[in-house]
Amino acid sequence: RGPAHDVTPGSPACSRSLLSMDRLRATQWPPHRVRENGEKAAAQLVHLAEQRDSVEICRAVCAVLERCGAVGFTTLARMLSSRSQDVCEQALVTLMYNFDVALPTLEDSVRESDGDERHFIERLIDAGRRLQQSEVLCWTMRPATLARVVALGDKPASARLGKELISAGKRDAYHASRGLVYVGQAAVAELLEPLQSPEPLVRRRACEALRDLAAPESRPALRAALQDTDVGVRINATRALGRIGHAGDLELLRSRPGDKSRAVRRAVREALDR
Repeated sequence: RGPAHDVTPGSPACSRSLLSMDRLRATQWPPHRVRENGEKAAAQLVHLAEQRDSVEICRAVCAVLERCGAVGFTTLARMLSSRSQDVCEQALVTLMYNFDVALPTLEDSVRESDGDERHFIERLIDAGRRLQQSEVLCWTMRPATLARVVALGDKPASARLGKELISAGKRDAYHASRGLVYVGQAAVAELLEPLQSPEPLVRRRACEALRDLAAPESRPALRAALQDTDVGVRINATRALGRIGHAGDLELLRSRPGDKSRAVRRAVREALDR
């Protein structure tokens, strides 16, 4: 049978098999069992998630709890304080994307908490409302990125996402930049270093974020980015300066010689018209 089929205790194949079985157990857990047996049955599900500490198991457990009414959402709110990052993150995502039914439970949590815990729940409620209002930025972000910003708070999330933007791959760089835009003004400082990256994609994503934020304090960096070798960076720097609308920047755009890129020249005209 060979080592690939070794299912002795402790072997990788055995671990994968047990994980699959636990995931199956979680997904097939009947919601009525939780509704009928209340917190005891919900606690068993949470124990399963924390014991295995696997994203797949946590996601499966949360999928059951979101169909279990008030008991399920109360349990999800308690899972926010779990020592397992995966358990906390998946509970957070489930509550945000089921905001309509989760709101009463979250409001109770705000009243019963204080300090950092209360600020955390308030950030979660704000994210849920922004999702509910179909804010495009929220719906184009990866749920895990949004959950990270909510869990950490603006300043720590900005620092982490700024590092991810510099070192991440193409897809992760996009989500990191969207997360920084979600943070808002507090993220501007974290976007200035990526704007100096030797990687064109990183500079482009950073400039896109600065364009969306249109923060006056980013003007010097954006003016310098008008000379970037990457067309996408120059386009977004032009659009960002146009959105900020400072007279000196508009005069700079007006007085610059025509860019060799037609797309950049068009962006300059649109910025001046605007």
